[in-house]
Amino acid sequence: MPSFFFDTSDGERFIRDEIGLDVESLQAARDEAMAALHAMSQDRPVDGDLREVFALVRDPSGRLLCKARMRVWCEWSD
Repeated sequence: MPSFFFDTSDGERFIRDEIGLDVESLQAARDEAMAALHAMSQDRPVDGDLREVFALVRDPSGRLLCKARMRVWCEWSD
């Protein structure tokens, strides 16, 4: 089973995954990254008009394979 590394940012701090996770495929790694975004978005409320969280998926050599990102923002009407 391939190993993938999931680096995350909640908008305030960046956490580099040094351990990794064995999942069946790149698609499964993508699914893990998307699930992480959902969990991260629930950790704290949106502060201000914009919040962005993301997860980077890397292979064991450190090569970036994909970036999952979620944005929540408010646009005021004129």
